[in-house]
Amino acid sequence: MSFTTLNKYIPENVFKNNQDSRKHSQNYREKPSFWKILILLSTVINYFITSFSYVFMQNPISGKVWFVIMALDVVYILNYIATLTNFFLRSPTIETHLQLSKSKFVLITDFFLAFPYSYFYETVSYKFYKNTIFLILRTNVLLRLFYLVSFFKKQWNTAGMNQLKCFAVQYTTYFLILVHTLACFWYVEAFTEDGSSKWSAKDFRKKYQQTFEKYVVCFYYAVTSVTNRHFGDIFPRYTTQKIISAVFVCVGFILTTGVFIAVLSFLVEVTHKRRTKLKMELQNIVTFLKSLPTQVRRQNVITNHYKMLWEKKRGVQNSSYFECLPNPLKYEISVDTTIGLLQTSTLFQDKPDAFLRMVSYLVKHEFYQPGALIYHRNCTKNKMIFVVVGSVDILSDEDDESPVITFRHGTCLGESSLVLTLPSKNSIQARSYTELQVLYRKDFFKLIEQFPQVISDIRNLITHRVTQAHVDETTPGGKIYLTPFFPERNATATKELKENFEENFRHAKQPNQFLFLYQLERSFHLRDALCLTQNFPWILNPNGSFTQHWELFIVAVTLYTSLTYPYYIVFVKDYPDWFALSSNFVDFFWILDLIILLTTAIEESDKMVTTFMEISQKRVMQFGFYLDFVSCVRIELFYWIWTKNSRFGEVLRLNRLLKIYRIPKLLLKIENKIEVNSYVLYVVKYIFYIIIFGYLFGAFLYVVTCFEKACTDDGWFFRKLLDNIEQEVEVTYTSHEVLTSMYFALSCITGLTPGDILPSNITDMITSSFVMICGIFTFGCCVSQSSALLTRKLKVRTDFQDILYSIVKFMKRRNMGSDMIRRVKNYLILQWHYDRASILKQPLLFNLDKNSQTRIHMDEKMNTITGVSLFRDQRLDFLLSLAINAQTLVLPPNEFVTYKGEVLKILYIIEEGYCIRQFEKSYVVLRPMSFFGTMCLFSKVNSLCTVKTLTHVKILCITEETFWRSASIYPTVFTQFKIASNTFDILTEFKKIPIHPTLDNTEIEKNSLVPPGSFINVISYCKRLDENYSAPFRDLGILCWIQMLMLPICILPYGSLLKLWMTMRLLVAIFITVLTPCQIIQAPYTSMIDSIIFVADVVSYVDLYVMLFVGYYGDKNQLITHPLKTAAYSLKGRFLPNFVLCFPWELLLPYFLDDPNEKPLSHNLLNNAHNFVRIIKMGQIYRLVQFFSYVSSTKRKINSNILQVLKYLPMIMVFVHFWATILVASNCRYYSQSDLSRFAYNINFVKPDGLAHHVQKPMAMYCNEDSWFDRSKFRNFTEPYQVYILAVYYCTGLLTLCGLGDVTPQYPNTLIITIGAIMCGLFFIGYIYAKISSHKAHWYNLLFKNQETMAELHKFMMEEQVQDKLQHQVIERFEYRWKRCKGVEPNKILTKLHPLLYQDIVYSMFENTLVNVPIFENVDKVFLRVFGRIIKERYYLRQETIYKTDDVISDLCIIERGVVRVVSKSRTIEALIESGGIFGNLTPTAKHKLSITVTALSNVDLLVMDSQTFYAALEKYPSIKEIVESNFTKRTDFIIPTFRTAEDIALEEKAYVPETRRSVHTFKSLADLHSNLEGFLILCLPWKLFQIAIPQYSVLFKIFDVYFLVVTYLCSLFTTYEFAFQDHAFYLLCFAFYADTTFIVKIILEMHKTYENRYGEMVVSNKKIVSHYFHKRRLRRSADFFVNFPFYYFVFIFGVFVEFDTRLVFSSLRLVVVLRLAYFFDYYREKSDALMSNRFLLKICTTFVWGTLTIHFFACGWYLCACPLVSCLENSWVKQWYESTDIHDLKNVDKYITCIYFVTILLTKTGTGDIFALNIHEQIYISITMISAIFLTGIFIGEIWNFLNSTTVGRVKYDYRINELKQFVKNNKISKFQLKKLWRYVKQLWFVSSGHQIPHGIAHLHSATVRELMADAYVHHLKNSYIFSDVEEPFRIQVCQYFKRQIFFPGNYIVQHGDFDNTMYFIHSGEVDILSVYSNLTESIHETLQSGDMFGAIQGLYHNVAHHFSFRARTTVHVLGLRLNDWQHLLDFFPESKESIFTKTNKVNV
Repeated sequence: MSFTTLNKYIPENVFKNNQDSRKHSQNYREKPSFWKILILLSTVINYFITSFSYVFMQNPISGKVWFVIMALDVVYILNYIATLTNFFLRSPTIETHLQLSKSKFVLITDFFLAFPYSYFYETVSYKFYKNTIFLILRTNVLLRLFYLVSFFKKQWNTAGMNQLKCFAVQYTTYFLILVHTLACFWYVEAFTEDGSSKWSAKDFRKKYQQTFEKYVVCFYYAVTSVTNRHFGDIFPRYTTQKIISAVFVCVGFILTTGVFIAVLSFLVEVTHKRRTKLKMELQNIVTFLKSLPTQVRRQNVITNHYKMLWEKKRGVQNSSYFECLPNPLKYEISVDTTIGLLQTSTLFQDKPDAFLRMVSYLVKHEFYQPGALIYHRNCTKNKMIFVVVGSVDILSDEDDESPVITFRHGTCLGESSLVLTLPSKNSIQARSYTELQVLYRKDFFKLIEQFPQVISDIRNLITHRVTQAHVDETTPGGKIYLTPFFPERNATATKELKENFEENFRHAKQPNQFLFLYQLERSFHLRDALCLTQNFPWILNPNGSFTQHWELFIVAVTLYTSLTYPYYIVFVKDYPDWFALSSNFVDFFWILDLIILLTTAIEESDKMVTTFMEISQKRVMQFGFYLDFVSCVRIELFYWIWTKNSRFGEVLRLNRLLKIYRIPKLLLKIENKIEVNSYVLYVVKYIFYIIIFGYLFGAFLYVVTCFEKACTDDGWFFRKLLDNIEQEVEVTYTSHEVLTSMYFALSCITGLTPGDILPSNITDMITSSFVMICGIFTFGCCVSQSSALLTRKLKVRTDFQDILYSIVKFMKRRNMGSDMIRRVKNYLILQWHYDRASILKQPLLFNLDKNSQTRIHMDEKMNTITGVSLFRDQRLDFLLSLAINAQTLVLPPNEFVTYKGEVLKILYIIEEGYCIRQFEKSYVVLRPMSFFGTMCLFSKVNSLCTVKTLTHVKILCITEETFWRSASIYPTVFTQFKIASNTFDILTEFKKIPIHPTLDNTEIEKNSLVPPGSFINVISYCKRLDENYSAPFRDLGILCWIQMLMLPICILPYGSLLKLWMTMRLLVAIFITVLTPCQIIQAPYTSMIDSIIFVADVVSYVDLYVMLFVGYYGDKNQLITHPLKTAAYSLKGRFLPNFVLCFPWELLLPYFLDDPNEKPLSHNLLNNAHNFVRIIKMGQIYRLVQFFSYVSSTKRKINSNILQVLKYLPMIMVFVHFWATILVASNCRYYSQSDLSRFAYNINFVKPDGLAHHVQKPMAMYCNEDSWFDRSKFRNFTEPYQVYILAVYYCTGLLTLCGLGDVTPQYPNTLIITIGAIMCGLFFIGYIYAKISSHKAHWYNLLFKNQETMAELHKFMMEEQVQDKLQHQVIERFEYRWKRCKGVEPNKILTKLHPLLYQDIVYSMFENTLVNVPIFENVDKVFLRVFGRIIKERYYLRQETIYKTDDVISDLCIIERGVVRVVSKSRTIEALIESGGIFGNLTPTAKHKLSITVTALSNVDLLVMDSQTFYAALEKYPSIKEIVESNFTKRTDFIIPTFRTAEDIALEEKAYVPETRRSVHTFKSLADLHSNLEGFLILCLPWKLFQIAIPQYSVLFKIFDVYFLVVTYLCSLFTTYEFAFQDHAFYLLCFAFYADTTFIVKIILEMHKTYENRYGEMVVSNKKIVSHYFHKRRLRRSADFFVNFPFYYFVFIFGVFVEFDTRLVFSSLRLVVVLRLAYFFDYYREKSDALMSNRFLLKICTTFVWGTLTIHFFACGWYLCACPLVSCLENSWVKQWYESTDIHDLKNVDKYITCIYFVTILLTKTGTGDIFALNIHEQIYISITMISAIFLTGIFIGEIWNFLNSTTVGRVKYDYRINELKQFVKNNKISKFQLKKLWRYVKQLWFVSSGHQIPHGIAHLHSATVRELMADAYVHHLKNSYIFSDVEEPFRIQVCQYFKRQIFFPGNYIVQHGDFDNTMYFIHSGEVDILSVYSNLTESIHETLQSGDMFGAIQGLYHNVAHHFSFRARTTVHVLGLRLNDWQHLLDFFPESKESIFTKTNKVNV
């Protein structure tokens, strides 16, 4: 039986068994069942029908509807009965207790929801029936929707789901439910029984009598509230209604803006993570290559490689998760993808199945782009290849370019390379895109031990074939083989050779038996060919130029159609002749395009569909094909079927617009390309979307209301016309239907609803609601895409900032010097700017193929290496090997490279930059191409000098190992350097170094290439360097006079002078940007502004000159200081844009005016162009963006919110000023007195009420009649600055998309400006949302990962029923590890630094500890620096066991801090060891068995190293080695630094008695709570003050912390309310006194609260606690006393002596208590940093608190604008809103709620327009509020996004890994069945164990904790095992730590017959079948193993013993594997256990 046949049939049976057994083994379901979907649909439909029927329909409802509702209720009741039955009949053994309890709770809840209350009520209460009670009883249909919530929650937490589709369905469902619920609620609330409306709205009940019409009205209001697009036609009047409206608006804003954008951004970022990551890699590589002398062709090759990697492989070359799968599953996948290819080779035919499984697993998948070399001529072949896709060329051996013959897929090459080392006679390259399956020789040799006989047979077969091939070469007329056809010949013989080969191949009488290995390719398809077939039907090439140009042509025609068809059909309703002709052409093109679609091949990832039938079948499955088809049909010819109205037929011609889908399809295709700049594409795409959507939706709205020639009487357009007639508006934009419709559509889409156009009938409400919903979703999708793109880009920087911040914080905790911290920061920041700090992550070139990496290394390093005299005239291949393995160091200035006396055998070659080589009394400056380190490399001497960088330096480092490994490959090179090494003369080499005679600091500074200070005198500098300052100027020839214009100075780029100047220049740019619009608007009265701007302009001009002298770094990192070169560099840089933005262009305008005598008038706004030219200067704001970009790249993310606000706030101001200037200038102008008399009867301008009656001035501003100002509600403004502020206010509303309707456009030009501002505002708001939210998306990422890890570990311990005490210990140790290192392993990151810096750091860290070690006394500093490199830190908690007696360990430990207790095996205390003590493996052996128990008496920090590594380091220091060996031979387990007596030990141990420490898990009993209350009562006794300490984690502080926060929150609300509204109620005064007393108590408690020091130890000393309270954060403590000291009560005392308003002063002074909100920050910072905090509750509460406080503060501020403390202003909003009511009669609460309602409307950008500003300061306040809303919304979205990351970090990471795995196996051509099986396994694994076989958190625990944990969970298996039943207990416990849990599901093989795994298995849970599979495809099950059984005992105790049976999971099985290589070393230390195990093993047969 063949292996292929077996693999074909057996898994199907297995899968069937899997399906059957799964029904009773687990609860996982891959897809929801039909019944589940039916229940969900019936529940949702029942809610919609029931709520609609009983709210909108008249009682009693229709009988049919009643029966439908009853039927749906019956379905729900039946589901409950079925669920209840299943609950009592099923076996609960596989469910955990928690799940069972939850199921009971759900069943009980479901009973109350399923009970038919309403039906009983209708039956019983027929006479006293009340509709209200009935509706309450029917609310159970709403509560039943929890089924829907739980369903979507489960789908959200399911791995492998398409979360985007799931979210789309979920959000759409929730949105419809919310809108429908709000519509029902509003209908019940808005209308009374008599039909009158309680809201300020039209009387809809009288106008609309039909049920559907009433529902549409309510639905329309619900949509406007939820989408925050309110037109102001409906608004509340009463207090209760305002509260309800504000709540609805907030809920809608949260869902449609916050949640929708955040969740969608999160999902898009996760979905496109791989593509974005690949794009960034390509961009970084291209940027890196530009710095190298790389050819453009090579850059194109690399770009094409990434293109193919994405297009063909979706960016996946390998999958890290594939190695995490169980071995049987990996073997099955490998066999499925490879077995067919292996059997084409003669080497693997008739081989054992187990051998083929192993070989298949070793085969790797590779791909090559066209022209890539697979084999190189004359290079050793090391791999065997199978061509899977594509074809390969055999190249001629004469020119290595001409193809001899081509082989296609199915060809096998290189079989002999598996066992023989032979060079390739020919080069082989990929002809087209080629995929190979490759088997490398080094991998193949791994099978020798398991299958020696099979390998021997293969070797003999290959040897025989090679021998036969040589015989055939000399035998005339013999068999045909490739080798004989490559003799010495010219390139012209290539064609003849190919023809002879093909002829002999076809007509050979005795065909070669190996020719079937080669598949000849005879036909090729060119990528740019027009057709792929030569016969009809001709199939077009999808990659050909014709199809690509045709696609662009169709898109162009589509754009033309999208613009012209709506214009003539909808708006004009008349057609010119040319339009009719073009329509025919369009129809023809559409039909032709359909034909081309059906005849164009479809390119897939692995094949090309080229037949007409297959193409048609695939096209039919695409939705776009039907759109193409419908767009071709002339539907207008059949309109008479429906109606006789010809207008209907004309509108049907719009079906051609369906073709518009091709535009986003093309954009998506371009976006999917890996080489495209996504940012530019997104900008173009969004601009197109907003324009085309506004235009098409405008046409849609217009055609609905104006379907015929005349518009409907009650339509929105007709009503607008009537309003203009009623208002007597003569010039209005309604004369332009396109602009009007587009304006109305943009209002609906963007949310800017000023209310000047309103939906007026049912149809308008439906269409506008539809457009609003489309608008909010479109805007959210666009923002989400941008956010996802920015987030993925920022995450790289954020991760780097996290690492940098963690290292710096770690170094500060270790009290390292500032110089050391500065060195580390400078080094890491330089790595970031060089190659995005690739040293901290994957290498930059890891995704490239080996050939490309080699070529890049050649370009980067070969010139440097070959330029060194040491390597001249050497073999290029040897030098290439050095280049590949050499490390590149990029170092900042003033960084040390080597120290004198160091033992670093490294050769350094300077590639770029300059260094200084310092000896004891001399020095030398090293330039590029210099090298040093040869003396250390070729001799045993230490470094004789210190080398330090002078500039930024790029150095190549060749280590001793790299050098000799590369030389050993080439014997001649090796011999040459070996001789040179043996004859190396140190003195001779030292004399070759050019040395300056003296060395002092002055000389170093003179010769340093980094001069100190801020600027230098270049003439003096040139004299010092013996250079001529004037020579560069004289080289200019006739332009040498330029020297006279240049100052002989250079401003250093790192000097403080330049930083100060750039800061001043930035401020000047801001002043110019802000004041220029003011200067233009108030032209006649801007003398002060003119002076300021004049000075700013002068500074700008000076800046142009100053920038000419700023130095820069050259190509070789040298500082360029000569003025001529710096000026040339500046002119090539930003000089031109700065010149354009600074030049006074207005001075040139008179020379270009029509009338050259006309002088520019500064007071003319419209006719004089020079003011508009000055707007160009506002572009200088770009400096601000650059500044903040620089700051954000270097500062940590903690300030990113502030940075983003400071960055974009000036930009918003610029935008607002810009549009306001245009708005005022286009409608208003200044007139003199003569102008007014001349235009007295001109009607083109108006004299508004304000501007017409102000005091006469020389120049007066007047605006056009019917302009935006004339028709606004602010005609009483009397000054130009008021008009300008009004314009700013209006433009702020446009840009923030929050129009209140008090200012609206009137003129067409104003409408165009308004539309432009709306579009800019939409883009700008979207960008700010995306930018701010993306900055917050990945905050605290390390915290989230550690929280997820600990949650998974806790779940594991719960499942394995680990003891509670041990669980608490494990969690405490995990938390302690987080507190000490914050999730970052500093030791691992510090190893990424360059060697010398790393040594400096570790020496600085451990110097104090190492000098206290006795064996290291008087040891050379050099050794300690090297010794520090092998040390790792570990942290242990008090009372934690470090090692136990009989533990077998390999580590040597040095105590850094703390005290440990050593107890001997006899349980007697031997010693207490403090800092400097040593214990552990003191022997030079790899393992050692301890005879002591080591326990931490306090929190202990250990320095741990591997014992063998330690002794290996000692080999280079013989003297130190002797000292160490002499000390270690005395004691084998520990060494005490000082001798201590038994009495000292007893006394010291008493000092370390464990103190009481209250942890999170301690307080569970009433006794603990009682003790805490007693301690609190003791505080009330004065003589007990400061004599007790309250534990930090006590229940008392938990309760009081929350209590203080609640009081702080209420205090902030009441205090600001009292101040703003001057409401001095008695209850407010009482609460104030109560709150102040509370915070005094808080200060007292804080002084008694214990704290943890930086080592995690609890400090309980009262003296230290008080000192810590006052000395830590002194400024904050001072602020605490200032905030909490009740000094404001003295006001009432002073009020007795001085008469003043005490209540006003008291409320004003008491505002200081608002600063208590800082306690919220402290609490949130503390809790958010804790691993066990409830993230959901914390985030919800925090968002609620800050959200409500923000609304409250803005509401109080809004009221103060109208009523500043004492009385209200006459022209305030309060007077206008309460015009019919006396303000003094109103309650403050009513006014407060009104303010809350209005601020809510503003912050959510709803803009109802019922309340608006009436004066200047109100307009300014509203503008500030609207701008603040943008930033607050962005932060809110970011917080939601960040929360999603925190709760889904594990699933998202797992989803990414399994999707990568899925794509990886797809790339390997896996079968659909095997893919389905794999996908099912990984999804089940997430459901069972969160995707891991064993929790990752176990790897972070210490070895003793791991042993204790694993023993508690699994030791019973060893105790119950026959083999391990009599072993020693320490041996059994230590074996448990090597258990590897694996999870298998029904049908999964655990082990297969013939496998070698050296593992024994213990069944932890589940059932396993032992079976045999026979050759006739039958199987027999011998036995079924149960939980607790074991198998594979022989295989787990002896090497290379195959399994004789197959073991398969019958149910879900948890198996514990024990691999022999992991625990075999324990047998040597426990001989008795070893004897017992092997004695019993001899009796075991399986």
